[in-house]
Amino acid sequence: MEKIFLPFIVFIVFIIFNSCNKPQINFVPNFDNIGIKITYDSFEYIVNGLCNKVVHDKTLDTIDIINLVRIFNMVHTGDINNSCIKLLYFYYGRKHEFIINFLEAYWYKGGVLISDKFNLYLGGEPHFNSQFCIIYD
Repeated sequence: MEKIFLPFIVFIVFIIFNSCNKPQINFVPNFDNIGIKITYDSFEYIVNGLCNKVVHDKTLDTIDIINLVRIFNMVHTGDINNSCIKLLYFYYGRKHEFIINFLEAYWYKGGVLISDKFNLYLGGEPHFNSQFCIIYD
């Protein structure tokens, strides 16, 4: 009977040892290369321009709204810690219905909104045209 349990115990110890020594697996896909390629300086220029319009209650044009959506999508896929971006995130939440109507977006599976008119996703998995990909020089 001991001969039967010994291989089983060795196998269990092996499994436990290997699972404890392996690094944590991150199941979040790597989205680092998805999006419109942009330098960090250009990204900051866009963010600061949008913040300036929001703070001074100026009307956002089509490109501003599209960029706002792209920034919103980046907040969900990366760790962007910038007070101006937090302000834009808050603004996006308050103007969500207006943005949906402006972009003529419709609900898709999983709670994603899609604008065929601008080839833009609002939320959901990263989409090449729906977020920026910051290039650090």
